Amino acid sequence: MKNIGVVFGGKSTENEISIITGVMALNALDKEKYNAVPIYIDVDGSIKSSEEMFDVSAFTNKKECFYNVLLQGNKLYRLRRDKLKEIAKIDCILNCCHGVCGEDGLVSAVAALNSIPIASPSLGASAVFMDKHVSKIVAKSLNIDVVDFVKINENDYNKRGSVSLRYVEHKIKYPVIVKPSRLGSSIGISVAHNQNELHNALDTAFEFDETVIVEKYIDNMQEVNCAAYYLDDKIITSLPFVPKSNSEFYTLEEKYLSSGKILEDSTVACLTDEESEKVNAYTKLLYKKFDMRGIVRVDYIISNGVVYFNEMNTVPGSLAYNLFCNTFGEFKTLLTSLIEEGLKYGRIQHKKTTALKIGIIGEDLKFFKK
Repeated sequence: MKNIGVVFGGKSTENEISIITGVMALNALDKEKYNAVPIYIDVDGSIKSSEEMFDVSAFTNKKECFYNVLLQGNKLYRLRRDKLKEIAKIDCILNCCHGVCGEDGLVSAVAALNSIPIASPSLGASAVFMDKHVSKIVAKSLNIDVVDFVKINENDYNKRGSVSLRYVEHKIKYPVIVKPSRLGSSIGISVAHNQNELHNALDTAFEFDETVIVEKYIDNMQEVNCAAYYLDDKIITSLPFVPKSNSEFYTLEEKYLSSGKILEDSTVACLTDEESEKVNAYTKLLYKKFDMRGIVRVDYIISNGVVYFNEMNTVPGSLAYNLFCNTFGEFKTLLTSLIEEGLKYGRIQHKKTTALKIGIIGEDLKFFKK
């Protein structure tokens, strides 16, 4: 039976959201095929595990049952009284971390460093799409429309704040939407309609990231999500999906604190054939160009027939199960497919040459000796 390390949490403002995704995945994995191993990254950066982690309530009521663990090679060890005890050999990792120190490529890098197959996107793709500024540059290079935007660095803003404000007003004009560049789940996002609101919005965003992007806010726009995964040499995309929102943008409260009501009210997007084709084609193009694995979700804005790339989540909330699955059983089957695809890709990578002795270091290099 394969041991699947489900990595979740992280040193991130999205730690609690990741706990929901991680616990869901732990319970959804097929227990006849896999042994699910919780690997939780706490907000202080420590790595923990516990059999209690299959229940969300453990993260408030039973944290004393958590124990420190260490990943070395493909082995997970329990650290106790300065001694290591092997827990399991990790055969594949499923990344369920949201935000920085997880979704940004950290988990993918750890998996690669330890030669562990991963059923999630690679380091490069994760890092690119964690950064909203970089990802928009990438989308533009692929001839995908993006709304007008500017990047503002905190250090520059502290030195020449008035110049930054005037630049935004000149290039984009109000209203604008202000976002931390490397954050998700709508945290730190504000809409500004004038200079005073813009100043306050930037102050808020800089609390979470030293780089902020300011975008043109589009009235009467429609937010559309489209998810994708790779299976049997094909990129599978979901139907375009509209998250229902009663705010100027899809808020944290609507995503995670509404007891599922928003999710129930969200519907398949009613798009023209051309809009639907663009959403599907753009999603597949981005997925293919970065040789992705696992589930991702791409968020678009549609206005007046124009489809704008907004952002990509390489570890979407709850792994975007609702865009592909109607039941928990279907989600279990989907996770099995993703794990097997990750294992298959891992076997291919294992055959590649990663180290080569070329003889530069040898007895002739005496000048390096003491």
